[in-house]
Amino acid sequence: MVDKISELMSDLEEKEVLEEVRKEIEKGTDPIKILDSLKEGMLLIGELWKKGEYFVPEVIMGAEISRQIMELLKPELESSSTKVPVKGSIVIGTVRGDIHNIGKNLAIALIQAAGYGVVDLGVDVPPKVFVEKVKEIKPDVVGLSGLLTLAIESMKETIEGFKEAGLRDQLKIIIGGPFLTKNYCEYVGADAFTHSATEGIEKIRGWIGE
Repeated sequence: MVDKISELMSDLEEKEVLEEVRKEIEKGTDPIKILDSLKEGMLLIGELWKKGEYFVPEVIMGAEISRQIMELLKPELESSSTKVPVKGSIVIGTVRGDIHNIGKNLAIALIQAAGYGVVDLGVDVPPKVFVEKVKEIKPDVVGLSGLLTLAIESMKETIEGFKEAGLRDQLKIIIGGPFLTKNYCEYVGADAFTHSATEGIEKIRGWIGE
């Protein structure tokens, strides 16, 4: 059953859930239904993390299992006549000068689980790369991540780059990092800041909607 996928997913049973997905694909189950079950499993992982029952390693493991399932589903989704519903798009990356990605990867896992499209630019991303990607795909939200305080200036430069390119008014920008404050948020010119992935996804939901 497709419901079993969400249960195995939330329990982080990697081998079993991948086997179950393969079985459903072989049976000809609609890949969208499998994808919905995967998203439900990831949302359950997010809830367990929020309650303090799961920690960073568990969420990262969930994200990795999710990636493997998406690889299995990719050919099915591409050949399906039904398009995957995407609620909105987010471009996210760790800004120039910072190579930390745990917080970013946690955020991506939860954002994808909520049904939004995500483009991950990776780490140590220069402002011009953010600007070029935003021009290309016209996302609803941009997420700028950083663990180090030196990331502040890079965040500011990136947002200045959006302004110079005439893109700023079209975007909601959220910055993420453990050191961030309201003053830092105002200084760099972002719309919001967050210290956690769960808090960040709530803000994105508020902007884009369900």
